[in-house]
Amino acid sequence: MFKQFDQVRIITTRNVRYLSAPPGVEVDPHGIWSVSAIVGNELLLVKNNVVIRIPDSDVLKIFGFQFDVILGLLGRLTTYGEEDRKNGKTIGPTELEDDD
Repeated sequence: MFKQFDQVRIITTRNVRYLSAPPGVEVDPHGIWSVSAIVGNELLLVKNNVVIRIPDSDVLKIFGFQFDVILGLLGRLTTYGEEDRKNGKTIGPTELEDDD
């Protein structure tokens, strides 16, 4: 199962149904592409201002983002030290040291 922002490699370009690229840009199917959108069983992949539409069976998933995990970690970062701040404590250096 593919999700938005997953990273994939193209197995074959035989079934690419759509291509959008800036004029004069050579499209290289090699390398890692990002899933921009999912349309039925086809994926919109992007890499370096190039967009293609390809069946999901023609790509191999390399890396998948788990947004619930990422958002949980970000939530913990934003609340880290919250109790210390409520109690008047600060995180990190509070005074500049003078070497005189």
